Order: sequence, then C-alpha cells, then structure tokens
Amino acid sequence: LFYSCKPNLVPALETFVSVDCSLGTSHSAVVTNNGTLLTFGSNESGELGIGSTDLSSDKPRAIHIKDGNSPKFVKVACGDRFTYAICEDGKVFSWGLNWNGQLGRGDFLGVTIPDSPILSLACHAIKAITCGQSHSLFLTVSGFLYSCGSNNFGQLGHGDDVKRVRPTLIEMQRPVSFCEISSGCFHNLARDSEGNVYSWGSNSHGQLGHGNETSASSPTRIEFFVQQKLKVLELATGSRHSIATTESIGEDFKGLRAIYTWGCGASGQLGHGNTKSLCTPQAIKAEQGNIPTFISCGSEFTLVGFNNEGERGGSEISAFSAGEIENLGKTNLSLLYHKIQVVFMSASCLNASFLDVDPQSPNYHRLTNQFISGVHMPTVRQSFIHLVQLYEKNTSLMNVLANSTGKLVQNLGNLPFSHPSTLRVFLILVEVPWMLQVAQFNVVLEQLTRAIVGLSSTAKQILKNFWMKLSPEYAGRVLQVFKGYLEYLLSSSILDRTIISSVVLVMDILHQATHESKSVSHEKFAVPVLLQRINLQQDFENWRESAGRVFSFCDYPFLFDSTAKQKLLGIEASLQMREQVLRAILQRTSPCLELVVHRERVFDDVMNELVNYISGLDGFPICALKKPLVVKFRGEDGVDDGGLKRELFYLLTEKIFDKEHDLFQLTPETYFSWFSDIDHSQPHSAASITFPRETQYKLVGMVIGMAIYNHVLLNLHFPNALYRALMDKEMRLKDLVQFQPSVGKGLQQLMDMSDKDIEDCDLFFDIPTKNGKLHELCPNGSNIRVSKTNVALYVQLYCQYVLYDSVKLQLTALKEGFWLTSNGKAMKLLRAEELELFACGSPKLDFHALQRVTKYINGYTDKTPVINWFWEEVHGYSYEQKRNFMLFVTGAPRAPMQGLSHIPFAIQKSGPHSDRLPVAHTCYNILDLPEYASRKDLSEKLLIAINNSQGFGIV
Repeated sequence: LFYSCKPNLVPALETFVSVDCSLGTSHSAVVTNNGTLLTFGSNESGELGIGSTDLSSDKPRAIHIKDGNSPKFVKVACGDRFTYAICEDGKVFSWGLNWNGQLGRGDFLGVTIPDSPILSLACHAIKAITCGQSHSLFLTVSGFLYSCGSNNFGQLGHGDDVKRVRPTLIEMQRPVSFCEISSGCFHNLARDSEGNVYSWGSNSHGQLGHGNETSASSPTRIEFFVQQKLKVLELATGSRHSIATTESIGEDFKGLRAIYTWGCGASGQLGHGNTKSLCTPQAIKAEQGNIPTFISCGSEFTLVGFNNEGERGGSEISAFSAGEIENLGKTNLSLLYHKIQVVFMSASCLNASFLDVDPQSPNYHRLTNQFISGVHMPTVRQSFIHLVQLYEKNTSLMNVLANSTGKLVQNLGNLPFSHPSTLRVFLILVEVPWMLQVAQFNVVLEQLTRAIVGLSSTAKQILKNFWMKLSPEYAGRVLQVFKGYLEYLLSSSILDRTIISSVVLVMDILHQATHESKSVSHEKFAVPVLLQRINLQQDFENWRESAGRVFSFCDYPFLFDSTAKQKLLGIEASLQMREQVLRAILQRTSPCLELVVHRERVFDDVMNELVNYISGLDGFPICALKKPLVVKFRGEDGVDDGGLKRELFYLLTEKIFDKEHDLFQLTPETYFSWFSDIDHSQPHSAASITFPRETQYKLVGMVIGMAIYNHVLLNLHFPNALYRALMDKEMRLKDLVQFQPSVGKGLQQLMDMSDKDIEDCDLFFDIPTKNGKLHELCPNGSNIRVSKTNVALYVQLYCQYVLYDSVKLQLTALKEGFWLTSNGKAMKLLRAEELELFACGSPKLDFHALQRVTKYINGYTDKTPVINWFWEEVHGYSYEQKRNFMLFVTGAPRAPMQGLSHIPFAIQKSGPHSDRLPVAHTCYNILDLPEYASRKDLSEKLLIAINNSQGFGIV
C-alpha cells in the first residue's frame, strides 16, 4: 500500500469497462459494463462484501450474493465502512457497518456479504443511492426520496433527529419531484426537475447554502438560485462543502453556465483562492469559453470538468419505455427475451416501466400521488399488442412472459406496497395477454387476487383511486379479468368460497371506483351464472341473520342482475309472509290481509283502511301489512289469484293521480307527475278524505311499497329523482335534465362557460320560489356570487332544491310510508333505476318476444289462422294500444323488468266463431279467444274487449 500524488491506472481494472464507481472513507467499489461489482480497500467492518472483516484488499474482487448467484449490478454507493448496490432487476443490497441502521435492513446488525435484498425497497424503482458518513439517501425513478441511518443533525430530512433503520419516505410540504441527490458526511443536496436545489442536515460551515450556519432537519430550498434566476444542472457534495453547476434563465444572461460552491473552504476546496468558508453559494472564476460539464467532490477537495459532453452515471434498473418492445422485436430479439425475463419478474422494474413521460400530461409520472399512477396505459396496451404479434413468429416469447409474470405474482403477497408508485404493477399485470386465459392461468390469478386483498386499507384506497382514473377501455379490462376469473370459479364442480370471496372483494373495489368515475356501467358487473351455482335463498337467509359476520353474495348487490334481485325480493317476501301467517295462526287472527273495496270508491276505501295501520289502532299492527294480500271487489265474483290485486292497484294509481285529490300535478315540459304544493289551510284534498296532506302522501308511499311487495306493477309517471330520493341518493344534474330539460340544459351550459361569461350572468346562490320570494341555497347565499370556482356547487345545490328541498314535506312523508311496507333488507340492495323498474316495469313492449314464449291451448297452434291474424293485429298496434292490451291481459300496462319474454302468456280456444268478446284471465295471463271466421271480426272484437277491460267477466 502506498500513497500517490498523481493519477495511476489500476492494473486489475485495466481489462474492465467501468460504468459506475463510488469511494467510501477507505474503500472503493466499481460496476463494470457486464454487471460485475468489484470492491477493494479497507474491510474492517465487512464493507467489501466478501464474507469476512479480516481481509482488506488492494486488488478488486468480484462480489457474489450469499446464495451464490451473481446478479447484474448497475449502481453502487459507498459510505463510511458500508456499501449499497442496485441490481438490474431493481433489487437493492447493503452490507458493512450498521451501528446507526444505515444499511436499511430494519436492525443495527452489520453484515459482511450481500445476503438478501432490502425488503422495504422491494417494490420501489430506485434510480440512485448516496451515502453519508452513517446515513443513506435513496431516489426513485419518479423523484421520491427515502432515507435511513444516523440523524444527529436532521440529515434524514424527516423534521426530527430520530434514527431510521428502514428507508422512510421524506414527506414534502408541497409536491416536489427530485431528479438528483448527493450526500456529504452529515448533509444532503437534492435537485428537483425544475432546477431548484434543496438542502438539509448539518450546517456547521454553511454547507446548506441558506446564508447562515443553522442546521435544517427537512429539505429546504436554497433561495439564492431562485433569486439569481439560475437553474441548477448538477450538484455534488464533499464532507462539509457543496458545489453546483448552473445555467442562467434570466433574460440578460440566458444560457450562461457557471459553477457555484459553498460550505467549508479550510482546504481550499471551494476554489476561490482562499480557505474561507461560505454560507451562501458563490461563483468560482473560470477561464472564458470553458463550459463546466462535470463536477465531483472528495472529502476535502473538488473536481470540475470542462467542455466534455460525455455520458455519466452508468446504467439504471431494467424497464420498458414507449415503443421499446416493438423496436427490440425488430432489432435485437435476444435482448428482448432477456429484458422481458428481468422486468416482468420484478415489481421494481415493472413500476419503472411504461411511464407517462410527458411533463404536460396530468398523469406525468413525476406527479405520482394517491390519485395519479404515472403509468401510460396506451403504452402498456400497445406494447402487449406488439408482443402478441411477435408471438406468432416466436412462440417461446409468450412462455418467457408467462413464466416471468408467474414468478412475480407468486411473490406479490410478500412485498410491501408502501407508496403509490409501488402499486403501478397492478395496473400493468391485468393487461398481460394471458390473464384472460383463465383455465390455464387460474393459479396466477388466484395469487394476484390474494395480493390485492392482502393490501393495507391505505394501499387498497390508492389502487381504487388509480382504477377510478382509468378510461373505460382499461377499467373494462380490469373487470374482464376478475369477472372472468369469478365465472371460472363458479363453474367449478366444488366452490372454493375462500378464493371466491377474495375475487368478489377485488370486484367490489373496482365497482366503487367505476361507480364514481362512470367508466363502466353497473350492468356489466352482473354475473348471471351466480343464480345457477349458488343457493340464493340460503345465501340470503345467512346474510339476513349474520349481520356481516360471514361472507355473503348479498353484501355485493352489483353481482346480481335484475332477475336475481327480483328473486331476492320474492324470497324475502315469502319469508316475511310465512312469518306473519305463523304469527296469525298463533294469535288466532286472519292469516291474510284482506282488502274489500267498492270499485267506485277504491281510493277512499283503501286509504281509510291503511290509515288505521299508521294511527296505531288496536288490531292494525304494521307487521300485518306483510301478510299475503287478498283483494275483493264488493258485488263482484272472482277469486284473487293475482288478477284482482293487479286491477286494484291499477285503479288505485289512477285515482292517486286524479286532479280531484290534487296530490300530484303534471310538469308542463315532460308530463312527469310531481308533488303539488301543500296548503296547510286546507287539511285534505277531497271531501271524503279527512286526514292531513302529509298523511295522504305517507299512504301513497305505503301503496307503492305494498305493490312491489306483492309483485304488482304500478302505472306511475314519476321522474327518476323520486326513486333516488327513496334510496337516499343525492340529486344530480342528470336528474334535473330529465325532469326539467330546459332548466337542466341551461345549468349544464352555465358550467361550460368561461369565468367572465359566468360573471356576466350576475347569478347568486339563491333561487326564486313560486310565491315570488328568493330562497337562499346556502347561508348568506344572496351575497355569494356564482363564479367558475363555485359553479359546480351552485348547480348541485340548485338540483337539490328543485328536486328535494322544495318538496321535502311531501317527499319525506311518501318516503316514510314507502319504507313502512318495504322495510326488508332486500329492497335496500336495489339501485334507484332498478326500484323504478320493479315498481313500474319496463316501458319497452316487445311483442315479438311475447309471441316467442306464448303457449297455445285447447286446439290452437301457431299455425292456426286466427292466431296468425291475432299477431298481425297486435304487432300493428300503436304504443298506447299495446299498453292497453297489456293492461287487458295482465292487469299492468308495462312489461316485467326483464321484458315480455318473462311473461307466461297463453291463448286458449274458447269455442268456434261467435259474437262473444275475448276474455282475459289476468290472474293467469291467459286469453280466451274464440275462433273467429275472419280477421275483421277478430280485430273488432279484440279492440272492444281491450277498450272496456275494467271488471271481470265469467267465461
């Protein structure tokens, strides 16, 4: 060993091409172009990584990790008797002295050989590492900083002096994306993407550059460069001094480069011709024409290179950029194979791949946070398209991809996902082509599912945010993968409820995300095969009794289509009816809820009967409304097998909307039914009804609930806003557009206006009412002007007032009545749109679908002439005539929720030609049709029957 006063070639490195190197206090490390890591120098704490502490070496020795493998290294960093190295696959190793936790391994134990990667960095794409005397600083590809080790002077940047034994994110007060770091003994510098410099740690000689000697425990911007309009291009640190190259961005000296130094100058390391220390950066004088392009620092010296534009810094971890797969597929297939194997086996590498590198993009990867992933999904999709194209000629390529991703996914559950940037891997993996080949790769899908379910609640929320930001095509892909996997699991001979519940949990997160973003329709989440593979009644009963203690599909109603939800309502109604029948038997009361009404006084009779249940009278308990309903019209024969109920509710709804009762009025623009104003000076609306208007609305709500409970469709004409109110949903602009199109569209135009145009409208947070007064939409609203910044709130409050607050008394009363008779859990599984369909049915009347399911009885076939005439006639009906026909044969003018194909309709022969009219058995959806001699006779008789369909004839 000897000292040298001039540069000397290291003989042992003569045959290597070095791409990165680092110097510690008394040891050195070099990375070669083939990924070999060589170390030499002192080894008293195991910093050489050769497995012992007793052999210092003056000759470079190759480093191997403990299991004997030799990974390809790309970066190295040395501190005081400890070493870090980054591998091509993103793994980070550390070894040497660890008294202060500077190795980031979670303890204070030193190691003498790279034995395992740092677990807490396993998902991070680490771009650079720098080391101080006993602390370490890490920079990710997207510009986030982590630190660990000694913190006596606040050099870890966390605002305190507490040691960290694991790399810990440095939280910034405002978003900052860093692109370069450097560490002195006890201080650090970091440069952001805009050319600003931040410093923190010890400031004993002014090395932080803040114009004083006060230490800083969190990254603080050096204001000198901002004030001087200088953009920092590169920086470096010695033990107690700092240096930076700059470029002027001011108009007077734009583009001019210079070198600034500050901190300790005791050894002349600042380059100002003296040994003074400086607390503020000061430019060093350089010969005119020399352009500084390279700076570096030793402990007490500085090196500056001029006029050299060569590349520095060596390699980084493997990652794919836009177009790289396509280019490598054309130019270097062997490298593509190798890179696929490395990148798709490493979470770190995938998290550094396919990034959005456009600084103008709202998804720019340096802006990554809990809402921004930084992944450029079109690049991901296009890259896999090219891989599939390459696969046609290189079949082993997809095998390499499958094997690599399989190994990665197998290990995902063991990785820590502590930062938004580490979750990018979940966005990329679902785009892998073979993820849709469920039968072949179900094990990998199981592991991927378990990894997502195993995320912390914070990580799940971030992933949900990422999914929420996806456009429909990419969010749809996520659904396609996991819904396909769930369908595969449900088709298995043995249902594994553990993994099934995990897939459902993942779909639930996705459903919440897409519901907020409106990127995927609710209907696409439904899994129809569910009905065939599970005992729906057992699942419902378990759900009703367990209160969330066990897994149930009913906790996830988005999985059910309308058919399944209709069955759930039926199951619950049957259970409730059974309970009430048993109760009645025990109490020796009637097992049925009997309504005996006069046809001419339907409204009065029903309302006077129902009001007893909300008045608390003896013998009229609310629970009795859950009994099977039996209807009888006074003075008429007929057994209620369903048809009488349907007719009762049809007649009742006609009366409810009758002007005589003044409960509802038609909106002039859309002809929807809406609430009439309540005049408290008039306690009732019709002479025969003597209870308050609020009570009448409550009774209307009870009628709606009873109809749904008894599977009867109502002829209602409410806008969707009413059903949203019943389900406790906020009013939306979309609802107002449906209800009052001109007002709704005007508000939409207002939201689209510029700030100036909105101000010109001279609007305030108030709205005129029918009595000519102004209603304030919020406290002091008449003094709050509508602007671009608050117009969305104004529109929301406007919709809320028009559709809810202005009719709150009426709507609240109707809602209370509805839930009195609809208090089951199944009803709460419905969406507002589904509730409307269950209440009213579908307005779509597809008579061709009805014809396909119709059965013929008592001698008729689909070839019988009168049957052919019949269908020719009804297919030619207007929409209103079709509604009347449905009312005639089924008792309801609309189709069931699933359409007319779900009606068990039949036509039976009721004798030869005669003058008798067709007769409908609405209880059974059967039409008695004589075999008329001509189409004309059929047409005339059928229309007469349809237009005079109230009441029940006897065949």
